[in-house]
Amino acid sequence: MVPGREIIRIICDHVEQNQLKIGIPVSVLVRQLLLCTTNVSFSFLGRAYIQIDGVPMGTPLSPILAHIFMAHLEEKASKILQRSQLYKRYADHVLVITISLEETTWIMDELDRLHPNIRFTMEAEREHTLHFLDIKMTRKNDGTIARSFYRKETWTGQCLQFDSFVSVEYERGLVRTLFQTARHICTEDMIDNELRQLKESLTGNAYPDAFFKGTAILN
Repeated sequence: MVPGREIIRIICDHVEQNQLKIGIPVSVLVRQLLLCTTNVSFSFLGRAYIQIDGVPMGTPLSPILAHIFMAHLEEKASKILQRSQLYKRYADHVLVITISLEETTWIMDELDRLHPNIRFTMEAEREHTLHFLDIKMTRKNDGTIARSFYRKETWTGQCLQFDSFVSVEYERGLVRTLFQTARHICTEDMIDNELRQLKESLTGNAYPDAFFKGTAILN
């Protein structure tokens, strides 16, 4: 759990130490951040609860606060992370490449010691394949990496049905986003197969061939 009050202290310390001009006193900033992050109430099965730590779920502020806390941890762990060949992070998802699985495990164990509230989990490469966010990475025999879409085993191909009661612009936007994302993620040796799978999936959701041509997706 990301510690809410600690994040506020980290933010305010950063403002004061760097003498940032934010337009309001730090004391006011503290009160505003506390107002946004504490006394969050919710109900479940007819009972009322109040969240006593962490950051609220579903608010635009929470990902920002989580990113700030992760950046703070990375600063503390700079020497540890130097042991990796590659370190990339998106929100709280981290991609690490090391010389061995033992080295990766050591890094994770050291990161777990940085804060009592934070525990990392790890998914290691299996059968030359590793998943990161919506990317499936496969290590080939020549050492290069092929990238394609990662789909969970529970994926059924279902998406917004073409005959749904929504504006056609939503459907065009869905198709554009899927195909543009595929072109952005996939390597050249995987792109044709991914575009074919996307078209088959959308066809299964009643999208007509003329729709693809009309939106110039496959051209």
